[in-house]
Amino acid sequence: MFAMAMENEPNVLAADVLSEIITRIKTSRPTTSSGESTTGFVFSMQVPGFMVSPKDFSRPWSPIGGAPAEGPPPTAGATTPPPPANERVQRAQEAAFKTFTMFDELLMVRDDGRTETYSGGGRRLSFQYKLILDSMEALPVPDRPADQQARIDAAEAVLYTGPEKLDKTALFTRYEANQQAWADRRGEFIEEQIRLLKDPDFADQAPMLLERFRVKVEQAREQFLTQGAEKVEAAQATLLSLGVPLGQGTVALAGERFDDWEVPLLGGVGTMPYTFVLPSEWAQIESENIGWTKIIRKKGESHHHFEQHGTSLATGEWAGGSSNSSGSAGVSVFGFGFGGTYAESASRSTSAFSDTASDGTVIKNDAQDLSIEMEYGVCKIARPWLVTDIFHMPGWFLRGAKKGAISTGKLSDQVGDTDHRIPMIPTHFLVIRNVKIRARSWGDTQNTLNSYWSKHGRSDSSFGSSISGDVSIPIWGPLSLNGGFSHSDSEYKGDFKDEAGKDTRNDFGTYFEDDALIINGAQIVGLLGEIVPFCPAEDDPALANG
Repeated sequence: MFAMAMENEPNVLAADVLSEIITRIKTSRPTTSSGESTTGFVFSMQVPGFMVSPKDFSRPWSPIGGAPAEGPPPTAGATTPPPPANERVQRAQEAAFKTFTMFDELLMVRDDGRTETYSGGGRRLSFQYKLILDSMEALPVPDRPADQQARIDAAEAVLYTGPEKLDKTALFTRYEANQQAWADRRGEFIEEQIRLLKDPDFADQAPMLLERFRVKVEQAREQFLTQGAEKVEAAQATLLSLGVPLGQGTVALAGERFDDWEVPLLGGVGTMPYTFVLPSEWAQIESENIGWTKIIRKKGESHHHFEQHGTSLATGEWAGGSSNSSGSAGVSVFGFGFGGTYAESASRSTSAFSDTASDGTVIKNDAQDLSIEMEYGVCKIARPWLVTDIFHMPGWFLRGAKKGAISTGKLSDQVGDTDHRIPMIPTHFLVIRNVKIRARSWGDTQNTLNSYWSKHGRSDSSFGSSISGDVSIPIWGPLSLNGGFSHSDSEYKGDFKDEAGKDTRNDFGTYFEDDALIINGAQIVGLLGEIVPFCPAEDDPALANG
């Protein structure tokens, strides 16, 4: 068994660490093993990982806080001064737009940990949700009982007149005039009091001099109370206590919230629903104390995992079985991939890999005595424009649609489904960063990678790298390995300068340093989605007549 473990050591290390992370995430939120559960997360592994360029996502613009302040003061010897304010604002809004774009794509429901998007260009959450809002309609509300309607009619007669009840009655008009007069007399009293107390010649006599103002206040109050105030306020209370039907209120408030958080973009190119990520510093290179969890696996510690589970992953409710979460399914992580076939990252239809790059370069998983150190964190996608309460509320339907058209509320019967509008919403994502993998022997791997980087160089694309997974070596698990150089190489240069002009070395680059493979920066390696409850609860009544 020991020899077998050594032979599969890269796979074992990957499975061990990924299993621990998934277990920690699962235990952070209660789940059940039932396919009908709407709690817990559906995990979708991103392979290869999305490389996160701080230039794309850090310090995004906010409609409340504007463009964030620039980063820390420039370090000694910084080569670039801080950018002008207008450039900072433009970059901040672009980061906000990229954040919205990155996390607006809907994923299909799967139960095997794989990531699959909708064919034909995919689906966008903001588009589908806006279509739902525009087609929502409240169910008809029954007429009020006769006694309730009589009280409402009587109250309206006290306050309003005219055919459409839009003009104020004489009583209501006098009430408002008396109310304003009382407020004016009180204001005059306070103003005169302040004036007298500031004047040393009159301060001692202020109580006597204020008496005539006090009398005016009392007279105004008595006039207000005795000229119909009680009758007017009783009528107002009757009308103000009327409830808005639940369905109508749901539709109206959801639409208002969406409009409130739809913000314009610079350049007049349109609007976007504002979306942000918590913690807000997730993409910043220098962020440290925001809750990152460190995992360290020393040499040999993964052997016990292998003896118990082989290369199967403890995905629990997220996987259909060990065959779907082991090497045969192509799941891989942290630089070491299991078997399978590689698919272009743009389609994202499979999480499988080969060990051969597009140019024929073969990577052998023959490293020995491996250990790994890395940080990970689960980030929340916040969408203030998305009122998920509507999915739980009764009293509405979609024009032209049957009940359950948005979601069945179950994972089991929506796997691979394309008929329902929003069966699952991505709500969180898993980020890993600053990975160090050490080995007693790297076998042929180190020479192969150095040769590959020397041949292909590094990619310095930013948004393309972050969004499309444009990578140099797409074959080592969710982690994308961007081309790198030796840490001491004169050609090893920073890929990014922060707002303070600080040079940052290769924010998602990769290089060897002694016996360690260093994979810098952050990468998104998984999305966590939540199943939308069964909704709408009602058919469109017109369908029954059609």
